[in-house]
Amino acid sequence: DQSYIINNQFSRYQGRVNIDNQLSKALKAGVNMSLSYADNSALGAQSIYRNAIQKAPNIAIRDSSGKFNWLKGTNPTGPENANNPVAEATTGKNYSRDSRVLGNVYAELKLAPWLVLHSDFGTDWISTRSYSRIIDRPGMTGGTANESQQQMIKWVVNNRIDVNKMINDDHSISAMIGQSFEKSVESVNAVTGTGFLNDD
Repeated sequence: DQSYIINNQFSRYQGRVNIDNQLSKALKAGVNMSLSYADNSALGAQSIYRNAIQKAPNIAIRDSSGKFNWLKGTNPTGPENANNPVAEATTGKNYSRDSRVLGNVYAELKLAPWLVLHSDFGTDWISTRSYSRIIDRPGMTGGTANESQQQMIKWVVNNRIDVNKMINDDHSISAMIGQSFEKSVESVNAVTGTGFLNDD
């Protein structure tokens, strides 16, 4: 469906896979994984909506030459610095694209009726790219652009031994020995530019 502000959309796609398999009487394994992707081009929606409310209705969207009218002018219905909301919505770019993979692989081995070994490996990978572009306009010659990229990778390894043993039907031993390792790496890159030669 079309959003109530032009060129401001949000799309999300995701899928999930769950597999559990009894490979033998003693061995069981499985995979749990989810993937998602989000495309959000509505980051500037609040600013555009606010300017649409504040902008005086008697100020034309375009001037006599057909170009967008960025004229501030006297605005009896709000602050004088309210931007042209139609120009903002149709010329600017302000979006983020997010990808994520969240998964886990496990195996469980029954070494004896009373002894079970369990191991699993999990990962969480997130990648985000954000971009913002404001074209040439009065007070902002050449416009500005900002772009950033962020990646975060996290992984976890767990190993566990479970002991549940009966002794002569009168006594029992229950114990667990475990080990866990976790690590995450994050990287961020950003760049900003101003005074471009054109609006591309």
